[in-house]
Amino acid sequence: MTLFDRDSERPKAIINMPQLTSLYSSDASSAAVYGFSSTDDLDMRVSGARHLELLDVTTGGMYLNISGASSVTGVLESEDMDVYISGASSIQLERSAGDISIQASGASAVRLSDLIVNDADVVLSGASVCALRLDGKKLDTDLSGA
Repeated sequence: MTLFDRDSERPKAIINMPQLTSLYSSDASSAAVYGFSSTDDLDMRVSGARHLELLDVTTGGMYLNISGASSVTGVLESEDMDVYISGASSIQLERSAGDISIQASGASAVRLSDLIVNDADVVLSGASVCALRLDGKKLDTDLSGA
């Protein structure tokens, strides 16, 4: 179903689904995912100056690929998480994510100080920055660049 937002007259789609396993989004617009809960893994790819908002999402594992000045924000619970972020993109999440693997390059910003993670493996290059809330015993890092 396609609707028009009264304030901007931009096309807007609202889709209700029983399950979500992947979302690929690109080209200078925004998307929101609300209230999905599953023990399956969730694969999300965001590129091309996009914004993705996650709210009350629960998943087994999560794979996030964020590129091209895109951003992801939200509240989620995940058993584990893999984050690949590049090209002046940003991520800011809260709640919990088990073990996490992060690879950030370019001038990307990883803001996860409100996301409780167990163990973390972090690779940063270029002018990327990362803030984590580590609740486990293991933090492996590889830092290079500016």
